[in-house]
Order: sequence, then structure tokens, then C-alpha cells
Amino acid sequence: MVRMRNIALGAVALALFSVLPIEAQPGGSGGGRGGFGRGGGMSPDQVFGLLAFDDKFNITGKQLLELRDSLKPLSIEQREAMAGMFSGDVDFQAVRETMREMQMEMRAKLMGALKETLDEEQLETLKEHMKEQQERRRNFGGGRGPRSGGGRGSGDGGSGDGGGF
Repeated sequence: MVRMRNIALGAVALALFSVLPIEAQPGGSGGGRGGFGRGGGMSPDQVFGLLAFDDKFNITGKQLLELRDSLKPLSIEQREAMAGMFSGDVDFQAVRETMREMQMEMRAKLMGALKETLDEEQLETLKEHMKEQQERRRNFGGGRGPRSGGGRGSGDGGSGDGGGF
């Protein structure tokens, strides 16, 4: 019973972290056009991995070390905040509000750390990447209806719809 509750809480946390970055965006004049974070909420660990392993960002070894040093405390802070939120009884409405605030604060800290290390071209490339990712998430599965059949024993070999998942 406790294990199922923990699994359910983890699933809710994951779902909230996936939705909140888009939902938490200020309307109208907030943050300027194409601001960081409009592409969804990536954790400091995810941003570091993206910058470290994708050659299109042209990150130098020195920048990578600086990013590691500036993003590591943010990563720890985020993990501790998540652990604290889901210890004990959980009021999901309160968690949602707390996560929204935490996500906006973390986004500001993350952007500050990135601005200190990356040059303007690298920042623009990252913003564009984030925007593309948001579009992919928005369009993912948009036209796909519920799956029926197509599984084992359907006789079609699993081909035809191009889904491939």
C-alpha cells in the first residue's frame, strides 16, 4: 500500500513537472519574446547533458567546467526540494502551487547561470532548441487515436501506421 502511494506520488510529480513549465508561463509581456523556459522545464542535469553532448552548442572545455560548477548546486537544490515536497501527507493542490513557484524560481536561477557562461550565440541556439522541443511535445500524438488491435496476434506484423512505438 505504501509502495503504491509512493509510485503514485512519483507519477504525479513527473506529470506536474512536465506540465507546469508551460502552464506557469506569464501571459502577455512577461520575459520577452522567445524566452528561456518556453520550451519546457528542463532540470539543471538535463541542460548540462544537452550542452555537453550536443555539438551544435559549441561548448568549450572551460565552459563545461564552469557550467558544472554553477549547475551542480541548482541540481542539488531541486532534488532536495522535490524530496521535501513528497515527504509525509500530500495536499496535491498545495504541491501544484509550490511546484509552479519552484519551477519559475529554478528557471530564473538556471538562466542566470547560463548567461554567466554561454555567449549570445550559444544562448540563442539553446533557446531555439527549447522552442523546437516544445513544439514536438505539443504535436506528439496529436492525431493518433486509441490503439485497437495491432498487437501480438493481429497478423499485420506491426506495420502500416508508422507509429513504431
